[in-house]
Amino acid sequence: MAVCGLVGNYVLYLVGLKMLSPGTAQLVVQMGPIFLMVTSVFVFKERFSLGQGLGLVVLIVGFGLFFNQRLAELLTSMGAYTAGVLTVLLATTIWVFYAVGQKQLLTVWNSLQVMMVIYLFLRGVIDAVGAAAGGVGVESVAGVVIAGVLHEYVGGVWGVCGGAGALGGFAGECDAGVDAVGDFCGGGAGGVVVAWVCAG
Repeated sequence: MAVCGLVGNYVLYLVGLKMLSPGTAQLVVQMGPIFLMVTSVFVFKERFSLGQGLGLVVLIVGFGLFFNQRLAELLTSMGAYTAGVLTVLLATTIWVFYAVGQKQLLTVWNSLQVMMVIYLFLRGVIDAVGAAAGGVGVESVAGVVIAGVLHEYVGGVWGVCGGAGALGGFAGECDAGVDAVGDFCGGGAGGVVVAWVCAG
């Protein structure tokens, strides 16, 4: 659930960004923490405080003021602007699945372990797709994506080291004649080893 939520959020946000300005996309994506807060009330039975309720009201009023000149377009037509807002909103909603999954996983693992499991899962999927496609183009791009995810979500020195390790491992895949097993050992294991060394 966490993996699908993270990947879905990333892909849909990029799709929505093609239809919106970066400022509008960043504003819409701020609904993510609100959705997470509301979901946590139902899933984890957390309390909804007065301050959180007040913050939610202020946020909704702020959204109304931001979109007031295009509110009629958003509610009555399905143009590129409306489609972009709905796509980014969907990306934000899917991100909540990642956040809820990670929140549950953090009860048994630390944040670095959670991100390493997500990385290894994605790595296995990418290797399978790359082997089926007969090339390493998908894997090289995915290496950059995963490095960015490690840096953003793990953060600090651990994230930088994990990202650098992932990029270093994926760079080794550019050598011709490396099979899928070799790709995994050179790329996935290389990134994981460097990340754990940095974390240690």
